[in-house]
Amino acid sequence: MSPPTQSSTVCQFFSRHGALSRWHPSYEYRRGQLEMAEAVESALADRKHLIVEAGAGKTPADLVFSGFQTGSSP
Repeated sequence: MSPPTQSSTVCQFFSRHGALSRWHPSYEYRRGQLEMAEAVESALADRKHLIVEAGAGKTPADLVFSGFQTGSSP
């Protein structure tokens, strides 16, 4: 898998001061959520399969970035 880059869309979205934190007043940064979203981003970019275990709070990371990849709104 390609390593995520700091300029990645997912990093800009899920970072401590990213788009989600500015949009949602109750957003809490979670490193695990960002790491999972970066893995999803990389798998989509590489057109590879990815299996992850997502607990509470991590599922949106998968769904939001999938929307970015397809051009859909989350």
